[in-house]
Amino acid sequence: MANLTPPCAGARVGLVRMANLVEKRKREERWFKFNELHKRDLEKQCEVVEWMGLWREMAHEGFRAHVEDMEQEHLDLPHLGKHGREPSSASDESAPVEMTWAMGVHLNLP
Repeated sequence: MANLTPPCAGARVGLVRMANLVEKRKREERWFKFNELHKRDLEKQCEVVEWMGLWREMAHEGFRAHVEDMEQEHLDLPHLGKHGREPSSASDESAPVEMTWAMGVHLNLP
């Protein structure tokens, strides 16, 4: 039996197949690029999380050291008064009164 499709139809089918293959290749390339970018993003995010963890540990260690230094400094200075000032001839209770008077002057209160 003879082929009933005209010769131009076969060429059209070949062009359609070729176009489909080209489109498929483009899709695969886009997915490959997307996957590569996504993989790089994930690696960067992991790096950032790792650095944040290290920074948090360092900050925690630094804060702990700072608190220990402050405690040691406070223990090394026993001559300071209740509020961390040199004891004056007036009692320590005068500080709130002075603060109130200063606030009253600032606010123009009697």
